[in-house]
Amino acid sequence: MNHSVKQELKNYAVQKIQEMELSVNDSDLHHYLFNDDYYIIGYYECQKWLDSHQVSIFDAIEFCQEKEKECFGEVQTNFANSEILVNHLVYWMGYDLMDEIIQEVRNNQEEG
Repeated sequence: MNHSVKQELKNYAVQKIQEMELSVNDSDLHHYLFNDDYYIIGYYECQKWLDSHQVSIFDAIEFCQEKEKECFGEVQTNFANSEILVNHLVYWMGYDLMDEIIQEVRNNQEEG
């Protein structure tokens, strides 16, 4: 998926971990960062976000469907609107980025 999305999500997660003083060893870290609340609210805002990252709706749907098939054996979500799509995309990309996020937080802690 798009590099700018990955960078945005990594920056978001590192900031949230620092703000909330979360432990990078917490098994629920991904849940706190990417599933506890919507990343973006509103159909228009979600569509603008996709456009700003040059992510097509079709590529985002395909990515999310592949992740659901990989983890659940089937597609369970109806991606009927951009809000559902973007928040699922963020969830799955956040899942894939957790190792990088944790490493970045640890590097920041060592430097600071």
